[in-house]
Amino acid sequence: MEVGMRIESVKMAWFRGAAVSASLDTASKSVVTYGENGAGKSSFVDAVEFLMSDGKIRHLAHEYSGRRQERGIINTHTPKAEKAKLGVSLAGGAEVKAEIEQNGK
Repeated sequence: MEVGMRIESVKMAWFRGAAVSASLDTASKSVVTYGENGAGKSSFVDAVEFLMSDGKIRHLAHEYSGRRQERGIINTHTPKAEKAKLGVSLAGGAEVKAEIEQNGK
């Protein structure tokens, strides 16, 4: 029985604190991230939770985020022609991806 998943990489663009594109290659190792407040560190964890929890992020589950968390997941600086894009690559070659419209769908 599989007890866990090993994440190879997390990629995102225009999601929460990530502008344009950002990636974190873990090579299935433990990772520590550090940086200034507002730099987008938590966005990597939120991207994984969003993809693995059917489009929900627990700490955004409040009335200010909207019914589909649309006000909490999109980067407010996203150009009109862009979508938020997320991807997680797992050890063994599996991938989970999502594109999110600016209305949160």
